[in-house]
Amino acid sequence: MNFNATTGSNTISVWLVTPPYSSLSNGDAWSFFTRQADSTFPDRLEVRMSTNGSCSAGSGPESVGDFTTLLTTVNPGLTTTGYPKTWTEISGALAGIKGAKTGCLAFRYFVTNGGPTGANSDYIGIDTYSFDDQPTDITAPDTTILTGPDGVTQDSTPSFTFESSETGSTFECAVDDATFGPCTGPETHTTGDLTDGDHTFAVRATDAAGNTDETPATRTFTVDTTAPDTTILTGPDGVTQDTTPAFTFESTETGSTFECAVDDATFGPCTGPETHTTGDLTDGDHTFAVRATDAAGNTDETPATRTFTVDTTAPDTTILTGPDADTQDTTPAFTFESTETGSTFECAVDDATFGPCTGPGTHTADQLDLGAHVFAVRATDSVGNTDATPATRTFTVKAATVVVPPKVCNAEKAAVAKAKTAVTKANKSLTSANKKLKSAKKALKKAQKAQRAKKASKHKKAKAVAKAKKKVSSASKRVKTAKKTVQKAKRNLAAASSRLTAASASRHLLDAPVWPRSRTTGSARRTGRRRNDSAAPARRAP
Repeated sequence: MNFNATTGSNTISVWLVTPPYSSLSNGDAWSFFTRQADSTFPDRLEVRMSTNGSCSAGSGPESVGDFTTLLTTVNPGLTTTGYPKTWTEISGALAGIKGAKTGCLAFRYFVTNGGPTGANSDYIGIDTYSFDDQPTDITAPDTTILTGPDGVTQDSTPSFTFESSETGSTFECAVDDATFGPCTGPETHTTGDLTDGDHTFAVRATDAAGNTDETPATRTFTVDTTAPDTTILTGPDGVTQDTTPAFTFESTETGSTFECAVDDATFGPCTGPETHTTGDLTDGDHTFAVRATDAAGNTDETPATRTFTVDTTAPDTTILTGPDADTQDTTPAFTFESTETGSTFECAVDDATFGPCTGPGTHTADQLDLGAHVFAVRATDSVGNTDATPATRTFTVKAATVVVPPKVCNAEKAAVAKAKTAVTKANKSLTSANKKLKSAKKALKKAQKAQRAKKASKHKKAKAVAKAKKKVSSASKRVKTAKKTVQKAKRNLAAASSRLTAASASRHLLDAPVWPRSRTTGSARRTGRRRNDSAAPARRAP
């Protein structure tokens, strides 16, 4: 190869092509010897390769045809000293080939401004060319991801490490739908900033022979940088008498764990997965707090809280008004209060069981007998604590002092006489009614007996029995009415007699008891004498 490859001053491009090779692959070795004549004109030599199955150099001095791969260049800068003057071995090995390819190697004597009148080109020689076809590697490596998130992570720029089954492999990485490209490290990759949600990291290895893993290793994961919200579902939120209250709660993210705290305590494990029972608390205000942490480790920065008050102290009850000594009131009223606002009350008189009072802060007793009595009241606060020492008030119901004018005696005597007459008249009416009832029953019995006989017609017998029954019913009603009249007349007589006795006793302005009427019988209560005072000598009324 020399300057005579062209005329004048032009670009020289002369090719020397090897025979085709059927299995060009990485690692195949080539070598040759070359030298330049002892000259001051620069020369240049390229070694090129084609791997597409064709070995054409193309047309024109600038074309390389199928030889698109440059293996090496001798004196690429076209300097006067860059080409060896003595026989020198130039060698190399094929690389960057994926699998085995068919093609050729070629020597290209490529000199610009060469020729007989050019500034470059002289003589070069090539000798002892050799090509060592190494065993072809067509097996792709396997890629394995070693570390990196494979579930939920709060890291928006996660890192991964990986390896290849073949030493010396290089790697390409991709996230989601991105195209494979260089990883951020030889055997590691850190993603860019990812949004919350699902993502897939993929990596593939390429071995020294250029074989690329066609089934890249993948790792699917979820970026979660959002903390969950915590909600308290149950538990006291006002006043409670429970010193170890229990709470339940939930998170907006399934699979969250929880930490609990009471008052100023540090957050720590709750007593259950979604429940917590406090330790024994003192009376007073308390705050329960709980926070959720999701599977990615995001913790709720605004824990849910519940403020409540423990109250195990019963209220004190105080009677404000009501009799506390002697009283003439047989239905006395009392007012009372509690040391705790919102309390309810229960009342009792004497040995009665505690029950609802007649008013929110007041109670009026039912009618009481003369004598000593005890009123008791107890308060229960809003959480159910009941005063164990009810407030009590002891008092005595006494008869009133009545001054009866002397003329009252005559009126009371007249009332007694009138009442006696009414009793006598009522008794007569009752006797008459009983006789009529007896006669009606006798007539009914006779009619029923005749009904059983066969002397009269059946219709007449039935009519006679019905008529007799009607008379019996009417007579029975008159007897009942007469009995009521007798009872009323006797009550009126008893009352009139009592008033007469009291009026007679007050002739000398003595204290005379005014007895309350019985709620059940309406008769006068006992005065120490028999109910009918007519047998006792009465004071002479003026």
